[in-house]
Formats: sequence, structure tokens, C-alpha cells
Amino acid sequence: MTNLRLHLSPASANIIFTMVDVRLLLKFIDRDSVIKNLLMLLLIALFPIADLWILVFISSLLPDYHNILLASVVGVGLIGFVIIFFIIKAELNEIKFMIKNGIYPDRQFNKLAGSFFTTWMMVSPGILTTLVGHFLLIPALRAVTGKKLTRSIRKDIKELYEYIKLYEVEI
Repeated sequence: MTNLRLHLSPASANIIFTMVDVRLLLKFIDRDSVIKNLLMLLLIALFPIADLWILVFISSLLPDYHNILLASVVGVGLIGFVIIFFIIKAELNEIKFMIKNGIYPDRQFNKLAGSFFTTWMMVSPGILTTLVGHFLLIPALRAVTGKKLTRSIRKDIKELYEYIKLYEVEI
């Protein structure tokens, strides 16, 4: 998988990782951050529930064909998953190439985040999530979605890039 080679002393690496851990822990006691994360969790939970409700409703309208409907939803989702797997692989290679050449891959990080969201849509059971996932296979929509998802962690992504460049971490 990923081979990390650090060119820094263990003490300085420990300080850097401790600072990151403290920032993460501070988010757990920040009221606004907790509320935002709980609302996001609610949205994540409601989407598959609504999607399964739609699937059950359509199955009740077509009682003789519900097995075919379920099989087709699963099959289309798996086909989309295979497609997005190769897209993510290509995006990771592009990010590695750009970092190696000293170019900050801002747009590529956005595309990668959008691809991970698309993957989540593909593997979530249901008609709506599968349709949204296939719709997000369009590169421009995936990039816009990824940009919206990474908006709050832009600084962290930039810090990651700087860390990789500063300490010559091989990814």
C-alpha cells in the first residue's frame, strides 16, 4: 500500500503528531463543531433510510418483479463501484505525480474527495443513492462536490502537502 519514509527525528515527529491530535480533540469539545458533526451524521443516516423506503415502495407497486428490481439496483451499483475504483486509482496517481514535481494538487484533492463521496453513494443500498452516484461520475460534478466537502479542511490539506514536501515523505 503506502510506504512512508520520514527524514526527521522521532522527537520532532512526535511533537507534530501530538499537535495534530490536540487540534482534533479540541473539535470534540467545541459546541459548534459537535453540532455540525451531529447534523452531518443525521443527514448521512437519513439518506439511506429514505432510499430504502423508496425501494420498498416501488417493490410494493411491482410485487412480481421485486427480486429483479433488487438485483438490478445491486448490479448497477457494483458496476458503478468498479468504475469509480479505477477513477480513484488514476486520481491518486495524479496527486502523487504532482506532489513529486512540487505542484500543489488542490483541484485533484477536490476530485478525490468527490470520488470518495461517489463511492459511498454507489455502495449505499437503494435506487436514489445509486442514481446520484452514477450522476456524480461526471467529472465536473464530482469536482464541485469534492470542493464543497473539503471546504472546511482546506487548511489541513495544505498542511499535509507542506508536511510531505518539507519532510520528504514518500507516498
